Amino acid sequence: MPTDIDGGVTGTPREPAAPLAIPHEPRAPRSIETVIKVGGALLASADAWAWAIAELDRLPRDGRVLVVAGGGPFADAVRAVDRTVGLGDAAAHWAAILGMDQFAHILADRLAAAVVIDDVDQVAGVAATGGLAVLAPSRWLRAADPLPHSWDVTADSIAAWIARQVGAERLVLLKLAPGTDPYFSMATIGDPPLTVDLVLAGAPLSGYR
Repeated sequence: MPTDIDGGVTGTPREPAAPLAIPHEPRAPRSIETVIKVGGALLASADAWAWAIAELDRLPRDGRVLVVAGGGPFADAVRAVDRTVGLGDAAAHWAAILGMDQFAHILADRLAAAVVIDDVDQVAGVAATGGLAVLAPSRWLRAADPLPHSWDVTADSIAAWIARQVGAERLVLLKLAPGTDPYFSMATIGDPPLTVDLVLAGAPLSGYR
């Protein structure tokens, strides 16, 4: 079965919001401490989406944080095609992961000083200019192909794998509702333990003020 990358449906189209005028001064890059995965289902609620953008815009731009997008409505489209015509496991898996790339571009468009990257080696360069790195993961995942092509694997597990690979201490899941995929506990296994925090829409994203 293909990978079930999380997503959401968009509401009534709205005019693009003006970027928030939040200053992010360049500073010396630091190693990645936290991976923040932004659930695509947040796009289903204008209030939840606004909350997510506001919280992410308060993050430091010093290389400590890497943002990973879920699949959002882009991956939902792949699921709809799969239900209609039946896709092969590999085709659905990679098409859904490309949805994560698309959502990464949407996030970067709305976040102040955000830059889409496709390689974690680019995080330090982004931070050196005062930017926030948003990972489009398909290139990296395609090269490594580390996870099963299964509905049991969602963007939560992909973000956990990424957190492990970059040596992060903390994984934060920004979500509209609780719950994750059956593979997630496997993706978080490692030493030292990975701290996983679930932050639901409306709650503060603490630890980075």
